[in-house]
Amino acid sequence: MNLDPESSEPVAVEPTTSSFHAKGSTMRMQRLQYPIDLAWALTIHRVQGVSLDRAIIDLGSSIFAAGQAYVALSRVRSLAGVLLLKLDPQKVQMVDPRVPAEYVRLGMMPASTSLNSSDGADDSNAMGDPELPADQLVEFN
Repeated sequence: MNLDPESSEPVAVEPTTSSFHAKGSTMRMQRLQYPIDLAWALTIHRVQGVSLDRAIIDLGSSIFAAGQAYVALSRVRSLAGVLLLKLDPQKVQMVDPRVPAEYVRLGMMPASTSLNSSDGADDSNAMGDPELPADQLVEFN
């Protein structure tokens, strides 16, 4: 049996027969096989850093933390390779409140901020942390 993701109905998988001659022999061989592709399930945490050609993604009740929907969707190389099982817009829009604050902080950094110093100067504060009010600083643990 195979599950057709479009209809969720079981589909009968019939065996196929292939015939061939062995090299250096007059013997004819037949092979009976089921045309099955291997597949597996992975958690969103497990696919971080992985690139996939195709994925069936559940963006419903399985999303329980901010950023999970983004991680799941961004693992697939193209939109054509994405099949959504469920879509809960509230779950997809979950954002860690520290993320927008970090974008604001990064936007205030000078464009000349550099990680490397070619003049041999002390690089202990190479990021050039901007002078922000304490209530705008974000600490990530």
